[in-house]
Amino acid sequence: MNKNFKPKNLLGQIKEKEAEDFFKNYYQDRGMLKWQGFFLSDHTAALSKKERLKKSSCRPQQTLTSIMELLMHSWQSRKDIVIQLNQIDTDQEITEFQGVIQGFDEKQVYLKINQRFQAIDISEIRNIHFIA
Repeated sequence: MNKNFKPKNLLGQIKEKEAEDFFKNYYQDRGMLKWQGFFLSDHTAALSKKERLKKSSCRPQQTLTSIMELLMHSWQSRKDIVIQLNQIDTDQEITEFQGVIQGFDEKQVYLKINQRFQAIDISEIRNIHFIA
């Protein structure tokens, strides 16, 4: 810092030219560093969940019979499952849903994810596995 710079204690005594000179020559903005403390726990949880889902690998295609058996078992036991689809999302990742089966028929399965429901075409399902 310049030895000639003498900070004023009262804002009313600082002239506009002195303030401009201070910000132009002496003040160093920390940029994004000052904002890193503002991440909420919801944000970090969502980011870690997204990262965890990205790391999921493409599982083998299961037969329709095994898919229906796993759906029935999941529905009866009310256990969380992961359904992997034969779809790739905008991030070039395999589409997956995690939740509890609420019901299914020959064409669709109804999955409860948090407090919402998702209808999934059974013909689009690639793989089903239980959460360990």
